[in-house]
Amino acid sequence: MSVSSRSKLRDLAVNVALVLLSTVIAVLIAEMAVRIAGFRSMYAGTQFFQYDPTLGWRLLPNLEGPFERPQFRTYVKINQLGLRDRDRSYEKQQDKKRILVLGDSFVWGYGVNAEETLTRRLEAELAGAEVINAGVTAYGTTQELLWLEREGVKYHPDLVVLVLYKNDILDNLTQGYNGYYRPIMVLKDDGSLQLTGVPCSQGSLKDKLRKWLVRYSALTGIALRSNFRFLLSFDRTIFGSAALEQGRENMASGSKHDDYPVRLTIALVEQARKVAQDHAARLLVVAVCHGDSSCTDVVQGLTSKGVSVLELDNLKGYSPADMIIPGDEHWNAAGHALAAKAITDFIKKNDLLP
Repeated sequence: MSVSSRSKLRDLAVNVALVLLSTVIAVLIAEMAVRIAGFRSMYAGTQFFQYDPTLGWRLLPNLEGPFERPQFRTYVKINQLGLRDRDRSYEKQQDKKRILVLGDSFVWGYGVNAEETLTRRLEAELAGAEVINAGVTAYGTTQELLWLEREGVKYHPDLVVLVLYKNDILDNLTQGYNGYYRPIMVLKDDGSLQLTGVPCSQGSLKDKLRKWLVRYSALTGIALRSNFRFLLSFDRTIFGSAALEQGRENMASGSKHDDYPVRLTIALVEQARKVAQDHAARLLVVAVCHGDSSCTDVVQGLTSKGVSVLELDNLKGYSPADMIIPGDEHWNAAGHALAAKAITDFIKKNDLLP
């Protein structure tokens, strides 16, 4: 190669490096500017997660900080045992009944402060009872069951309340949530449950990079908020289409019937009831179906099997328009308060906490 050619190649490399450096500096300046303006990452809630090989993810103990979306700004504190709750111990007080509440972001308290959550309201309604918030954002029934078996029984609850939201039925079928992967239970033809996908994948390097951007980059948050179609596409990429399809194949292998998701969810709840009963506790399912037919089928199936079920949609005064955060699907403070009152009345009426 001639001296002239080497000189041109060197100049090209320098120019490319300068362009890349300028781009990086511009992005960093833009990131700082939007943060100063008050914008945050789109999925700020995942800052409270850590990888768990069995559950997929769990809450980071002793972590606290703001959690915000365009619709709200709240403050979250995780206790030493990894719950969004007051500091608790596994041992319960002799003179108090203990209620353990399982669920996803509705129980966790997405969009409300700790004192406004269902569990805090329930504890205020039920004098002499201790109510523990075991909700984790995006958990499905499989994860709730596994957590109950591994961790929940250590709290020695007298009553386990499992809040079933309509999307839990789909969550029991899919493996991905914002770069995290969940375990999958397969319902076999003999009625038994088989755990698959454990240890849960930590994702590829590409998954981890995207997850990091969604979790920490305010610029990425703005991009996702500005284009709903792009948001969906980005989420599917984070989920990992291969993992998602594999999860669906795993489900289908359990049964060829169209009602498989319903039967799977019923079987998971029945197993949770067995775990509770084996530890001298009762189980109450609180269902929020919002007209979803699969969720309604689950409720009917559980009721036919003698499971105690409270369906909030059928309650007088239950109005999603007044109980949901505007532009979101989660309960506001009024929604949490009404749900707590309804659960309290149901517990007392059915003597579930003698």
